[in-house]
Amino acid sequence: MNSVISVLKNNGMYFIDSATTANSAVFTAAEELGVFSTRRDIFLDVPDVSDATLISKIESLGKYKGRNEPIVIITHCHNREKLDALKKFITQIEEMGVRIESLKKAIPEPEFSCPLRSPELHPSIS
Repeated sequence: MNSVISVLKNNGMYFIDSATTANSAVFTAAEELGVFSTRRDIFLDVPDVSDATLISKIESLGKYKGRNEPIVIITHCHNREKLDALKKFITQIEEMGVRIESLKKAIPEPEFSCPLRSPELHPSIS
């Protein structure tokens, strides 16, 4: 994990942990190397991208009310179905008045210096 975190540090990036296991070594490695890391709050397409799942995820936003930190939502957008679900989710939460920000705006440091990454494509809500 240290080698991954070192590459991120050298490119002015940080690590968002998908938190699929409780035994993540990310936070320790990132702290040791001085790299910002955080974990996702919501995994949008787990277990699936059905309307019931999207409704459940939208309802779960209520538990973050009053929180100062951004709510980090991740998803897999590797097919049309998941992209359509993400678009539907974004439309619904924007209609509720939830503000969506890019990670670049939501997490102040570090500066993005790697042109291969586009933080605007990875929405976060706060």
